[in-house]
Amino acid sequence: TRRTTGQVYAFGVSGISQLSTSYAQNVKEVDAYVKAIGTGKFAIERGYELKPEEIVLRSVISELMCNKSINWEKLANQHGMQAKSLMSLTAYDPERMQTFQNEGLINFTPQQIDVTEAGETFLRVIASCFDPLFEHSTGKYSKPI
Repeated sequence: TRRTTGQVYAFGVSGISQLSTSYAQNVKEVDAYVKAIGTGKFAIERGYELKPEEIVLRSVISELMCNKSINWEKLANQHGMQAKSLMSLTAYDPERMQTFQNEGLINFTPQQIDVTEAGETFLRVIASCFDPLFEHSTGKYSKPI
């Protein structure tokens, strides 16, 4: 796909496609996948349509995971909102960021967060701190080592 679309099309059993406003997961059984593809149909088993705030939240987490940095003002401008509004959509906690900084995992100011080389190992942990659903979810998430 084009770099600017942010879309990922999954092929194969249980593959998950990331589209601009949704996710779609392919069927999990090989026979069902082959049958659907063989008849010219999509092999999608289920999907999820993102709410507008989830699209914004995904961009915050993706920015940190992919670029190891968040500039609140720049990211807020991309979504046509104020930085404080963007921060309030996330589970952003300055005290937690300060703890990460004290441990040498990030460099942190109210305007920007940069993951240090030492923090790269813990990037998933840091990024999960921005997801308001992560702390309160009963769902299963893969755990970092």
